[in-house]
Amino acid sequence: MTKLELSVQKLVLIVIKGVDLPKKFSGVGVDIYPTDYGLECHITFLMDDTFSGDESETMFNLRHTVSKFIKSHLSDKFKSGISISVSTVDAYDSHKPWYDAKKKKNG
Repeated sequence: MTKLELSVQKLVLIVIKGVDLPKKFSGVGVDIYPTDYGLECHITFLMDDTFSGDESETMFNLRHTVSKFIKSHLSDKFKSGISISVSTVDAYDSHKPWYDAKKKKNG
């Protein structure tokens, strides 16, 4: 993880601290890669196992707050935007090579 990715991860953890999160929540994945328009930041809320619609909704309801907080601290960094998703750890791990390839291809 790059320093910028670690910084974003720490900011996300600050925002969600004290929030009643699903028991299956296990952490935050952050992938930052260049695009034709600037850096893109993709944040993934990680769940240990398959999660319910209610659990997904709980995490998705945090998107606006997290995105706004990140933009308030790093507004000049992500010209291409910030996206946020919810995924199981296994699914994220299986997609991680795609993000890593995107970082190398565009970086």
